[in-house]
Formats: sequence, structure tokens, C-alpha cells
Amino acid sequence: MSEAEQTRTSPFGATVGRIIGEFERTSSGSGSVLSKGDISTLRRMDTELPSIAFWKLMAVVERDDTPRGRWPLLVKCMALMAPHVHSQDAAPGHALREAGFSASSDLRISRLLKAEGAPFEDYLISAVRYLANKGRPVNWFRFAEFVFYQNNEAKNRLARDFYSTRKD
Repeated sequence: MSEAEQTRTSPFGATVGRIIGEFERTSSGSGSVLSKGDISTLRRMDTELPSIAFWKLMAVVERDDTPRGRWPLLVKCMALMAPHVHSQDAAPGHALREAGFSASSDLRISRLLKAEGAPFEDYLISAVRYLANKGRPVNWFRFAEFVFYQNNEAKNRLARDFYSTRKD
């Protein structure tokens, strides 16, 4: 089983997949638990005090084995990118580079990779808004690992993708 398949079939990956599905159904108008108004609410949501729209979504996507963590931040970021949320072929680092994030210097990507706590949330939301403004979806299975775990492996993968000249 490939790394990508393992991610999608893990409890974490399965939950990310269900969230992506709900955003896609909302965008296409085909029976999501979320309304377009809920998406707007999620965009403005304080991640420390999640909105009712967040809890409506989690009631549908969460399972007993869903790990605890940064779901409000992850959902807010996906909402900011709606309707261009997910593309399987768009590695987050590549998407950021191709969109021109840190085009004039490495400062923005460096801050995103080094930040922790509240500054991390600010830099992440800035990067996500940048992608949204450019209409660039990302592979949320991979970006979610960076957001959720914020470990060296996820940071190194984002940096490697950002500076790599090859396509996935």
C-alpha cells in the first residue's frame, strides 16, 4: 500500500476525505450538511470557539476513531479555499510555489515552516488565502498532515515540494 493510500485509509485520512467530500457536495449543490452560508461562517470562525457550522460538519464526518486535534483550523482553511478546495495532484508546496508565494524572497515560506502556536495559525491562514485568491486548490490529504501534526516530517515535505523543480 502506498503512502498516499495509507493516509487516506487511516482514521485521520478518512476524516479528511469526508470533510473534502462535504465541501465538494456544498460547492456542487448536491446534498451536503453544509449550506453556502455555513461555509461563510466557517471562513470567519474563531478556531478557539468553533461555530455551530463546524459542529454540524463534525457530527457527520467524525467517527469514534477520529483523532483529536486541530480540526477547527483545518476546516477554516478548507472553507477559505472553497469552492477550489482539493486537487489530488496539487502538492501543497508546489501549489504555493506555482502561485508565487514567497516569489520575491523566502521570508513567507520560512515563517510558515518555523511558526508554532498562534503565529502558525496566522501564517497558515495567510498562505491559504493566498492560494484561494489565486484559485489554486491543494491536496488536502497532504496539507492536512502539515496543519494537524506540524511535525518535522510534514514541514520537510512541504519545504521539499516548495523548492523542488519536478512535478508530482
